[in-house]
Amino acid sequence: QLRTGAATSLLTILGSGNVGIGTTGPQSLLEVAGGQIRINTTNGCSGACDKGDIAWNESNNKICVCVSTNTWYYANLTA
Repeated sequence: QLRTGAATSLLTILGSGNVGIGTTGPQSLLEVAGGQIRINTTNGCSGACDKGDIAWNESNNKICVCVSTNTWYYANLTA
């Protein structure tokens, strides 16, 4: 567990490999509790990527997913 002087744990890594941010008992590989997740906008869905990478494209406000090495596809999202 990672703490920054407070009694509350900020990051937990269990022996199973599950990682929790804001929770001490993550139930999946990555569990984030009590907040939002921000997707990096560094490459804007272009350039090099590894399968499974997720990015945000600021120019068209779309999420994209790397489906194979250096191949980005935009995810269709509907409200």
